[in-house]
Amino acid sequence: MRTFLNFDWEYPLILWIQQIINGRPFLKGLFVLFTQFGEPYIPVILAMVLYLGLDKRKGIYTALCFVFPQLLTGQIKNTVKRRRPYMDNEMIECLHPADTEGDIYDIVAQGYSFPSGHATSISSMMCLLFLQTGEKIFRYLYFPVVFLVCLSRVALGVHYLSDVLAGALFGVVFVCVFDILYKRLEKKQLYLFLFLLSAAGVFFCRSNDYFSLVGLVNGVMAGDLFEERFVGFENTKKPLKIVLRILFGAVLFLSISEGMKLSFAQLFLKEDGLPALLLRSFRYCLSSFAVFGPYTCLFRYGLFN
Repeated sequence: MRTFLNFDWEYPLILWIQQIINGRPFLKGLFVLFTQFGEPYIPVILAMVLYLGLDKRKGIYTALCFVFPQLLTGQIKNTVKRRRPYMDNEMIECLHPADTEGDIYDIVAQGYSFPSGHATSISSMMCLLFLQTGEKIFRYLYFPVVFLVCLSRVALGVHYLSDVLAGALFGVVFVCVFDILYKRLEKKQLYLFLFLLSAAGVFFCRSNDYFSLVGLVNGVMAGDLFEERFVGFENTKKPLKIVLRILFGAVLFLSISEGMKLSFAQLFLKEDGLPALLLRSFRYCLSSFAVFGPYTCLFRYGLFN
């Protein structure tokens, strides 16, 4: 299935890069390593470290500022519906699928191609780091880091060049837009906007990654409102307590998410329909809400304070 975004010159480019990789496992390993920097879990970990350990306001900002571009990217993906290169050209190899457990030709598991979520993620993260710190080093590192991640996505056969270029551009633009919204809207207005934005995609998006993001963003917002209303914890400057807060928070998140995954594996998680996607969203919502909300009660009432 071809879309208006298919450019014939992009296939030879991918094949040329893969010919260079072929027979060079070290080079392939480097590209797999580079692509990890665009994985969405890195900004999520950064947000959790900030929120639980260093500065909870910056943690919330980081989490939402990262998720906002990803939500828009997910909606664009499911509107354009551009298939991945290897799906339309049998000569291109899929060297690193989005979902390693799913069928590489399952569009729900692997997601659409345009724009690249990894390119959006690394671009928005580098832009976010510069906005938050003001350090020039992040401005200087932007192009080499983003370039390596984008190149890896093309080399691994999962994106076209136009996918990663658009993703890198969207990452910067969407972060700047979110920064304006964050500064001009009251918290409840911003959260309502993000809730409606994420909910809108439920009607036409059918990919695992989008529903994961919907659950994540709504769980973080609900948890923050809970913490503000019932807890009001303070960040600590003690390194050991910071490490313990983050460690136990990560364990809690994974316990809830993976526990629900195991519990409902036979019922929904192997299906491709809307119930399975909604359950995935609920898993991430409950997990992030627990960490950003009720878990912080321990900081206020005796543990890790």
